[in-house]
Amino acid sequence: MGNKSEKSYLLNTMSLLIEEYQYRMITVHKDLKGVWLYNEGNTTFPLIYVCDYDTFQIKKAFPLLKLTHKLLTETLRINIRMNRSIYILTTNKNVVSVEKEDYLILNLFDDKNRKVLNFYHNFPKIDILFTNPAANLIEEKIVEEKIKMYYETNKQKMFSIGPVQRKVTKESLKEVIKHSSWLIKGIAIATVVAFFVVLAFQNYLQDFVSSFIISGAFYKINIISAGEYWRLFTAGFLHSDIFSLFLNLFVFFFMARECEKNYSKGEFSILFFLSIILGNIAMLVGSKNYVAMGMTAGIFGIFGALLAVYMSQKKLKNIYVYGNLVKSSIVLVLLSLMSNISFLACLTGLVSGILLGIIFTKNKEWKRLRQHTFISFFILVLALTFFIPQVTVVDPLQKEIDSKYLHSLSEVKALNPKYYNKIKDAYLEYYTKEELGL
Repeated sequence: MGNKSEKSYLLNTMSLLIEEYQYRMITVHKDLKGVWLYNEGNTTFPLIYVCDYDTFQIKKAFPLLKLTHKLLTETLRINIRMNRSIYILTTNKNVVSVEKEDYLILNLFDDKNRKVLNFYHNFPKIDILFTNPAANLIEEKIVEEKIKMYYETNKQKMFSIGPVQRKVTKESLKEVIKHSSWLIKGIAIATVVAFFVVLAFQNYLQDFVSSFIISGAFYKINIISAGEYWRLFTAGFLHSDIFSLFLNLFVFFFMARECEKNYSKGEFSILFFLSIILGNIAMLVGSKNYVAMGMTAGIFGIFGALLAVYMSQKKLKNIYVYGNLVKSSIVLVLLSLMSNISFLACLTGLVSGILLGIIFTKNKEWKRLRQHTFISFFILVLALTFFIPQVTVVDPLQKEIDSKYLHSLSEVKALNPKYYNKIKDAYLEYYTKEELGL
């Protein structure tokens, strides 16, 4: 059994957090008595400071810790609501655990403190380390060498923040997907499944466009004449080709992951899906009759919500946030030019995202702005909803597409003969039977 000194407990705690709980070290300045650790996947304790300071040392170091914490939360883009307090873990037995508005000091030996017990609950192996008298500690020299070795072999995975240059390691797509919520993954899976459904129809029907219409793509004549308003939603899950699918999902994963750091799952769902629906309604009202699909309007909505939250948190002056927004803007412009959806839908999605982002933001200074924004958003939804029944003109008529679509639909009408007859009757309001080849 190793020597159970405070430093030994400190080094063993750091080792456990790094090896067992996937925390990463952040080098801010030379500090032999403490270290910042970061785990983006841990929503309760994403950023913590581990040390063996006594009470006097903590008070002395607190202004620097507070400044560093603010810098790290901005640079790493950690949700302030999720980590508004500075979490200081100490292995000094003489420190009293205390909770204040802007910081929380936990003496890991204080197993009677409710907050310490909560920390143990999240990190059971550390619980054993401090509460079990028989727990074996790795000797100081061995664990110190272990941490140094970890530092040397994993420099590329670490964050380094200095007084002049601040550098953040970017997440790979694999890491973004891994740490994304079940909601984001669920939307992505549904989109991929929809793509393979379209492929199945294409192989069976041998008709590219008809397969998309049957699968639920936006098509004005179907929405107006057959009342298929559900297409305003389902069109967001369809993509015309594999490149469009992967490009949209690539952008979606990165932006959605960032968005969920600042909004709840419910808020994210509302702003993403409403941006798609309202974008497609705008396209129904203001665009011509053509087949459209894609989640681009929803992605624009996410971007708009991020703009709103960054404005509320006054982060637009942060060079990293600003740089990411510029890069995202360029990608979105390219996405709108390449996607099978109108610019009007993208613009409506962006406006919807900004308005909903302001409504959902928790900035107390924006209370009056939130009220006015809610009224503005309500008027926008009311106006778009009012115009839906006013849209009665289908222009231009896509005779060749409609004829092939009815023919393709007739091949699968056994699945739902009533639906086939409904669509046929709706189309006969615009064509003769001869024109449709019936």
